[in-house]
Parts: sequence; C-alpha cells; structure tokens
Amino acid sequence: MNFLRVILLKNMSILDKVEKFANRLPDPFILFFILAILVLIASAIGDYLGLKAIHPANGNEIRIVNLLTPEFLRKIFTDAVKNFIEFPPLGLVLVTVMGVGLAERTGMLSSYLKLMVTVVPKSLIVPALAFSSIFSHIMGDACVVIMPALGAILFKSVGRNPIAGLVIAFVGACGGISANIILTAIDPLLSGFTTAAAKIIDSTYEVYPTANYYFMLFSSIFLTSLITFINWKIIEPQLGFEPIQQNVDDQENLDKLNKNEQKAVIYSLISLLILTTILLFLVLPEKAVFRDSNGNLIPLYKSIIFLIMTFFGISGVVYGIVAKTVSSSKDVASKVADSIGSMGSYIILAFAASQFLAYFMWSNFGIVIAVNGADFLKSIGLNGVPLLIAFMLFSGIMNLFITSASAKWAIFAPIFVPMMMLLGFSPEATQALFRVADSPINLITPLLPYFPIIIILAKKYDHNINFGKLLRYLLPYAIIIFVTWGSLLIAWIILDIPLGPESLNFFDPINLTK
Repeated sequence: MNFLRVILLKNMSILDKVEKFANRLPDPFILFFILAILVLIASAIGDYLGLKAIHPANGNEIRIVNLLTPEFLRKIFTDAVKNFIEFPPLGLVLVTVMGVGLAERTGMLSSYLKLMVTVVPKSLIVPALAFSSIFSHIMGDACVVIMPALGAILFKSVGRNPIAGLVIAFVGACGGISANIILTAIDPLLSGFTTAAAKIIDSTYEVYPTANYYFMLFSSIFLTSLITFINWKIIEPQLGFEPIQQNVDDQENLDKLNKNEQKAVIYSLISLLILTTILLFLVLPEKAVFRDSNGNLIPLYKSIIFLIMTFFGISGVVYGIVAKTVSSSKDVASKVADSIGSMGSYIILAFAASQFLAYFMWSNFGIVIAVNGADFLKSIGLNGVPLLIAFMLFSGIMNLFITSASAKWAIFAPIFVPMMMLLGFSPEATQALFRVADSPINLITPLLPYFPIIIILAKKYDHNINFGKLLRYLLPYAIIIFVTWGSLLIAWIILDIPLGPESLNFFDPINLTK
C-alpha cells in the first residue's frame, strides 16, 4: 500500500503525462466517430489477414467481419438510428433521470443530503458515500448514473470538491461492482456460466450464486476503507489545489431542515415505505407478479429501472406537495422536462458512442481478441500464483475490449474453469479472480457505455474538465484497487479460506436459483 502510494503521490509526473496525453485526444463526441472509422478500416485489414477464433462454448468459427463491404456500408446508414435507440445506457439514463431529476428539483434530495450531513459526522462522509455506492449495486446499472450525481451534490453541500464526491461514488458503483453485502443479479448470472464450464470436468459439479459471498461481503468493507484512503492521501490533495470554475448555482444552504422541510421529508419517507411494502407483496409470494413461471426474479431485475424512476418520482412529488415546491401537475411535467433537457450533451455523445460500439460488435474484434488471448494464456503453461496473477492481468486487459462481465465470462469460463480445476483451483476461485480483476478496469476504459455520463456530470461542476483530467483522478483508484484487492484474493485462495457457503440454505432470501 505505502509502496503504491509513494509511486503515485511522490511521482506525480506519471499522472501528469497520462493527463497530457489524454488531453491531446479530441472531444469525446469526435473521438468516438474517429474510433468508429478506425474500426471500419481495421475490420477490412483483419478480414484480409484471416483473423479468426473458435468459440469455446459452441465450437463455432468466429472471423473478423469486413465492414467496408456494400452490405455493411448499407447497414451503417440504415441502422444508424437503430444503433442510437438501442444503445444500452440511453434508455436507462433518461428513464432514471426522469425520476431522480424530479426528486432533485422538488428539493427532496437536497433535504435528504442535509439530513445525512446532520446525522453522519463529516469525518465519515467519505466512507459512508463509498459504502453506499458499493451497496447500490442492488439497483443494477442505474447505480452508475445515480450515485455519482448524489456524490457530487453531497460533497458540494459540505464545502468539499464535488468532483471528488463524484469520483468516489463512481469508483464504488462501478469499480467495486463485485463487492456487496447481499447477492445481486450478477451472482446467479456468472454462476450459471461457471457451473456449465465446471461440468466439462465433473458432470455433478454445481456452482451456486453464493459461491463468492464470504469474500465479496468482506470486500465491501475492504474497498470502503481503500477508497477512503486513496481519496484522503491522493485524490483530494490534488483537487484541493485546483480551483473549480463552476457554472452552477452557489453552494447549497447548509442550514438544518426547517419545519416545512422536515414535514416533507417525513411524508416522502412514508410514501417510500408504502411503495416498498407494495413491492414486497409483488415479490415475496411464491406466485408473485415479479416472479416468472419458474419462481425466478428475472421480471424484477428487468423492472429495476422503471421501479427506481417510480420510487424517486412519487416520493419526490409527495415531498414537493408538502414542501409547496409543487403546486400542480404542470409543475411536475416542467421539472421532468428540465431534467431531460439537462441531458442534451449526453444524448449527443451517446449517438456517436452508439455507432462506434455497434461497429465494434459487428466486426467481432472483441470476441476474436478475447478467445485468442485466452488460448495463448492457456498455452504458456503457468501454474500456482503466477497463473493466478496472469489470469487476473488478462481479465483486466480484456475489459478494455469487452466491458460486459457476463459476455466475457461466457467466453472465458469454458476455457479457464476446466483448466484451473485440473491445476487444483476450484471453479469458485476462478470466478472470483475474474470478478476482482474485471471490476476496477471499468474505471479507465472509454468503451464503458456509462463513461460518457460521468464526463457530462463532471462538467456540471467544472466545465473545463475533460477525459484526461478525469482519468488522472480515476487511474490511482484503478491501479491500487486492482493490485491490493487482487492480492487479498490470491492470499485468500492460497490460505484456503472459504470463498462462500457450500449450501444455498445459508443465504437465499429471494430464491435466486429457484
């Protein structure tokens, strides 16, 4: 830890060079279009060279697809609007912003944050935000949109640099995505791929969603402490000497809640309690609305975004009515429209990003690179700790090309799970290594679909901020979390500490596997 701190803090020239290099890049909107053109050219070269791979799960041959053929050139034009509409984060961001933005503009979020500042000592603001962001994974991908916005507002409300709060929340929500105190949707998703891969060696082997629960539970505390340390020793000392040219209203009032606000908070909390009770009735019964025919909660997971909008929206309206910041339905519509209007820059950026990601997917570059890289790692004959380190490095690097954890694991699991089993490592350990290596690299890959929204949120507080400066603040988190969290897991495995319970009877509160 101290060694890494000395490198990153005493030798700031490393971060200076990273920032200067990234700042030479064009505006993200233009950059995505340039990357899209490069993918088109590279696809033609890859096809000419005959680059290909064999998919480990189904044995199908995967070739690089030339996108400069008449067929795909037509597709580029005919599917441009479709690419934009189907861009994964677009609907999520806009629907979430409708609810959260309404709650913000009625004053509810501001009052909640005032209440939090009153209750939580200022010395614990950072760990409270970090832990809350890690826990927010229960919201699914929406946490990457909601928590950074709240983190920035929280830090601004206590007189600290809002960029630091935004970065802390983004790190917790995105970089610590595999840590939590309860199971989330990603656990049964990954364990399904791991089970299928383990059966290649042992047809009776079963990997449960709880496979990594002990380690991930401990990791939520470990990462909270680590994020707090990095912010305290590295990030805020930098930000403290960089004045921010704000283009937003003056700092929020730090006074305690007045009687009207207190009353509005109580009524909004009551509305949230009622909504939560209704949701439980729709979830807990065996044949509940949010269960499919097999008893799984897949319908609930698919409804998370709309539920978040509904919870924030209804409680925000209740707060606004009591606090008299909402007097009619026109006020509600106006505040929602203002929220969407503030996302104009993101919508424009999303159009460019959606075209690039579509071309990259059509070309098959991500899959071909991942499969060939996995085959290479398998062929070099490593064992023991060097193998664990090499696998983690490989998983982290591959996250630069395929950001979806489930998509990567669908490719990697059939290769590495059997190989590691034969070398004495359990499927649960291999899955944990992948998860820990994959998560922190989310912070520094421009291919992450949610990265543009972080830039837009940051520009709200510093209109001069760019990809380079943001990368300067995220890189220390990514490197230190990758090294320390990975080292902790390797030690955990070598010491043969259980990664999770061996039975579903220990923890299956929402019937994840039924």
